[in-house]
Amino acid sequence: TVMCTRNPELCVAPENADRKIALNTLNKALIEHVNLETNQRINYRRDPVDTGIADRWRVAVTQGDCEDIALAKRQRLIELGFPAGAMRLAVGHIETGEGHAVLVLRTEAGDVILDNRQDDIVAWSDHDMRWSMIQSAQNPRRWLAV
Repeated sequence: TVMCTRNPELCVAPENADRKIALNTLNKALIEHVNLETNQRINYRRDPVDTGIADRWRVAVTQGDCEDIALAKRQRLIELGFPAGAMRLAVGHIETGEGHAVLVLRTEAGDVILDNRQDDIVAWSDHDMRWSMIQSAQNPRRWLAV
């Protein structure tokens, strides 16, 4: 909610809400490049938890935590011409129990995950998270239980 208030352009319902990306050779290479390059370019830094400040979701950072990195990947893919309607953020818990956010791309071959913890894209069904919520494709301000 705070992210949408600060960055309303990120939370506009896309015209192409149910688009799927063709996972052809070129698109797959571009997606893999964005995932790897962003993982390497943005220094992972966990948000401080003891400051009393709510977790801030930021775009275009040089350092940040998982959702900041996921938002940077989303922004870069949109700049490359991929439809915003095929991208959603999802949150859950990793094996340590820590909360985690990733970018989900809807493709014609199934949903794939771009995660700052790994440089390869992974099928939704093969990812190791215990899923909690995902953004609605029709309304990015709304989150759905998984």
